Amino acid sequence: MSDDEDYMSDAFLTAAANNDIRPGLLHSHSQRRNHELWKKKDSVQEQESRKPTATLELEARKDGLDKPIAQDNKGFAMMSKMGFNPGAGLGRHGQGRVEPIGIEVKTDKQGLGRKAVVQELLERKRKMLENHRKNALSVEDFRASMSEKAQEKQTNLDLMKSQRVCHTMDQDWGIEEPEEKWFWPEFAREEFDDEEDDEGSEEHDMEEELTPKEKLELLTMYLRRTHYFCIWCGVKYQDDDDIRDCPGPTRYDHDV
Repeated sequence: MSDDEDYMSDAFLTAAANNDIRPGLLHSHSQRRNHELWKKKDSVQEQESRKPTATLELEARKDGLDKPIAQDNKGFAMMSKMGFNPGAGLGRHGQGRVEPIGIEVKTDKQGLGRKAVVQELLERKRKMLENHRKNALSVEDFRASMSEKAQEKQTNLDLMKSQRVCHTMDQDWGIEEPEEKWFWPEFAREEFDDEEDDEGSEEHDMEEELTPKEKLELLTMYLRRTHYFCIWCGVKYQDDDDIRDCPGPTRYDHDV
């Protein structure tokens, strides 16, 4: 503004209004467009300034690796003497690799030793969990085995009790020999064991193949049908109709 220019004149105010680029005072299309471009540029610069150092280093490294070697580079001159041509493949016939092998820069702080240790830990953890699962199955098998042994022990006790009852009741009826030798206790059938012939011995061997549970089932049937007796009720019933009051022919029928 010259010394004699009046800053209150219309010409000065018009020029000042044209140069004012505040967003609320933008009138022309070119002014608004220039202002938007300026805002975008400022936003990009602000975002760039906020990037982490590692990201900026990675981008700079990538830009550098993507640029081809300049022809005035000493390394380029040495490769040219060895037959290298830009864009051509390696090898005598130019059929080898065209692009250089990519460089993978390790950005984390895990050394090779630590990664190996972590891998070994994961493998050992997997084996531990697998052993836990196997041991859990073993515990279940053990419990099932213990339960089975307890049931087998109880079955043997019920069988011996049934044999004693059968021997007593058969004797009361004047029966001198058991229907099956193992229906009576061992002490009561010793004299019959001495008198076994070859055929009886073979039959005895077959009887030994019966399990205690099977023997108890057969002897229980004999006691119930012949003497109307139930060892779990501890009652000698009068007849077939009377024994129907019994819950059943097994221990589990009686909840004992």
